[in-house]
Amino acid sequence: MLTFVALFVVFGSGVSALGCEKLWVQFENHCYYSNQMPFSQRKRFEKNRTNSAGMVEEIQLQWAPAQASCKRRGGYLVEIETKAENDFIKKLAQKVKKAPVWLGGTDAAKEGYWVWGSSGKPLTFVDWKKSENYRYGDEPNNYGEYGENCMQLSEYDDYNAWYDVRCQRFRGFICEKPAT
Repeated sequence: MLTFVALFVVFGSGVSALGCEKLWVQFENHCYYSNQMPFSQRKRFEKNRTNSAGMVEEIQLQWAPAQASCKRRGGYLVEIETKAENDFIKKLAQKVKKAPVWLGGTDAAKEGYWVWGSSGKPLTFVDWKKSENYRYGDEPNNYGEYGENCMQLSEYDDYNAWYDVRCQRFRGFICEKPAT
């Protein structure tokens, strides 16, 4: 007996991938959720947020509240372990331009020792921004008097590399959880 399975992975359409809930997309054996939305929908979102007494989640959060938001969804801020996963996450982030997104990395516990915030595992794959006349040098650079202890992908380089940044900044985020 021949079984035919159609798998549809459509970003932003509400169609879910096999093994992932609605609004999540699957890559390999994990599901990913981006809280970002196209700018064309933001005006409607702001109206809905105002009318719903804040019940709709904010588009931009600080790192710890973003991690908590992922946890409420049964996941965690994305923990990138391979080049293939990194490439997928970059493409997911590029779906909505002009908004940096949080990743799950942090060195808040020990400066310079980067781990994934949810699992506590040290990074085994890295994709830090390398200096090409970049005025602050290679990332991570812990720039500024308050330090930079959280990881992001930035729209400034079209989401091509990781940056360290202050955890108190407001960013979009990408969650991850195992596929079911």
